[in-house]
Amino acid sequence: MYLNKITALILIVLFSSPAQAFWFQERREQKQMLADAKAAYEQGDYRNAIFITQEFLLKNAGKHNAKGAYLLIGNSYKALGE
Repeated sequence: MYLNKITALILIVLFSSPAQAFWFQERREQKQMLADAKAAYEQGDYRNAIFITQEFLLKNAGKHNAKGAYLLIGNSYKALGE
């Protein structure tokens, strides 16, 4: 019974508005950083694409979209001939 109350309390806290707002804000920031890096890459600004992507990875290493970020860095270095 005690464990159920604790579990319920944890679920309420996790799914409360501030927790969700934090989660969705973080996701928006992640998407925006990757979009900025891709835009820089597409414009031929490979150094800036690398910089933005490295900043993204510092904040989001190990997350599900990190694979695409590593690919973008690799492609940027390749475009620079490095």
